[in-house]
Amino acid sequence: MRISTFLLIVGAALAFSCSDHGTNTKSGDPLESLEDQLARTPRENAEAEWAALWLSDALVAPESLYVQIRDDLTRLRQAFRDSIRELRWIEFVPHICPTTIDLLLTDSAFAAVRTGHYHGWDSLNHLYGLDTIEISDYAEYSHVVYLEFEKRLNADSLSEYYALLPGVLATWPNEFGGDWSNIYPWKVGGQRTYLFREGSMDCPAGCIEERFWYFRANDNSVELVGTFYRNWIEELPDPPVWWEEAKTGYCKFRYWPLGNCR
Repeated sequence: MRISTFLLIVGAALAFSCSDHGTNTKSGDPLESLEDQLARTPRENAEAEWAALWLSDALVAPESLYVQIRDDLTRLRQAFRDSIRELRWIEFVPHICPTTIDLLLTDSAFAAVRTGHYHGWDSLNHLYGLDTIEISDYAEYSHVVYLEFEKRLNADSLSEYYALLPGVLATWPNEFGGDWSNIYPWKVGGQRTYLFREGSMDCPAGCIEERFWYFRANDNSVELVGTFYRNWIEELPDPPVWWEEAKTGYCKFRYWPLGNCR
């Protein structure tokens, strides 16, 4: 397939991509061209853009969702930062930052990359704003190449479409490991919600202590619904009544099915 034809297919498909992100909102504005969407990123507020990108599962974070999250978090912190000091430093951190994908190549494709003669990805690299190409320290044995992009994009979607290139055996997004304090945005009915989580004690293996603050927001106000503390090496308390609503984004982000997530 010619690269120009391939890009037309990719451009249409990626605007409505699916992956293991939040998938709690529409994937983007179908009336806006892919090129216009890509021109928006990277945006000024990285936290809000990563949060909107994860929540929407779009290739590029939808502008309206980005603005809503940016303004919600600003309003929320202004209102509660004095009474809840943790809000000053807890930020949304995605699984993938920056946008990086790994490619496993055939012998011939890998040899062409090392000598600068692989051109199957040229059009995609230009379109998506490739920043750097790095060859694994173990590439002689694994033939893995890392691509890092200057734009903030859905790495799951990128990896799927780079997998269609000649000489590519497999692709996957490069994700962080471990556990960390975070914000879990979600939408419930017509309201946007934010579950703040402070994690501590052995977080690389899974935070033992957890403290949560749950907020509901609209365009005019932010409401603190409640707080919740638990320690996994002690007897777990009964969760508050709002926990079933609040934990959805938390469970989705951490890849836990709702039935298994407490």
